[in-house]
Amino acid sequence: MPRTNGFAAFALDRSRPITDQIVTRLMGSIRSGDLPVGTRLPSIRDLAAQLGVNRNTVAHAFRELAEKGYVQTRF
Repeated sequence: MPRTNGFAAFALDRSRPITDQIVTRLMGSIRSGDLPVGTRLPSIRDLAAQLGVNRNTVAHAFRELAEKGYVQTRF
């Protein structure tokens, strides 16, 4: 899968909520150390294109991760 600054895009299960899958995957990668502190995530636009989803879906996932304290955003 393509990588962006240590971040690997992933396949989605279209039968489950996409936002939840993005949040769960990124939280797991952060907790496991696969995404170390300071790793720059892809932009909302780039990740949406990689995953083939709407930008608003990725934006919602990033906001949720920020609210939970997993990422800092520059909205």
